[in-house]
Amino acid sequence: MGKRLIYGSAAICCVVAVLPLPYSFYILLRILVCFSGAIASMELKNEGNTFWLLLAGVAVLFIPILPIYLERGIWFFIDLAVAGVFVWMVSRNKSQTNA
Repeated sequence: MGKRLIYGSAAICCVVAVLPLPYSFYILLRILVCFSGAIASMELKNEGNTFWLLLAGVAVLFIPILPIYLERGIWFFIDLAVAGVFVWMVSRNKSQTNA
């Protein structure tokens, strides 16, 4: 349940990030998504799933120490795509716990 909560929180925050919010929200978003992406990447790598590279890329893209500055329109699509990836991680973890 813990990982699903982390991935779900990251997904929700990525969807909310398409709204115009204070810059402090986006700093917190970077921390949460970087952390969640790193955890998901390690989880997938340990399972031998090659999608770990995608999540490692997400973690690097959202790294708060060395932020990557892109236009708001580009971040809109990135945030929604990353939200979709974390929704996939939530559903994947849910199906594994039910199996």
